[in-house]
Amino acid sequence: FDGINDDVVLAQPLSMDPRSWTISWWMNRTDNRYESLFGRARNQISGQIEVRTDNTIRVESFSNNIWQKHFPTNINTADGKWHHYVLVFGPDSTELYVDGKFASSDTANSDTANFEIRFIGSQQNQSPTLYGMWFSGMLDNIRVYSSTLTASEVGKLYAETASKYLAAE
Repeated sequence: FDGINDDVVLAQPLSMDPRSWTISWWMNRTDNRYESLFGRARNQISGQIEVRTDNTIRVESFSNNIWQKHFPTNINTADGKWHHYVLVFGPDSTELYVDGKFASSDTANSDTANFEIRFIGSQQNQSPTLYGMWFSGMLDNIRVYSSTLTASEVGKLYAETASKYLAAE
């Protein structure tokens, strides 16, 4: 992703139950700016997952009910190293794991509509100081599950995939 106009457009949007799904990805970036990772629409506010300058992952669901949360990563997200991220959307809470370890949690998604992903890396709004810009960096091994992974399963997923990314550093 070049940070200017590169993105991935899925042929069919992924539509997940807002309280029972998981998304996992590996990310390496050096530009510390608001950047969109996954979104439902391009160039509008509509629900997205983005990385912020304060080292948080911001999640917003914007269909029937506005729900947005910032999840601290507890790391420098723009350090030029590969890091593994997992967001687990459960019935009681939403949890973020970074590099196989629990990082933060907040309330469950209060939006009753399914969370949709159609774009990867697209700018979300014409105001990049408010919402994510085109992604500039590397994403790999993106996985979406139609269930909530447990902490043990997240740790296992990290252990199974980490050698590929950590060996490259």
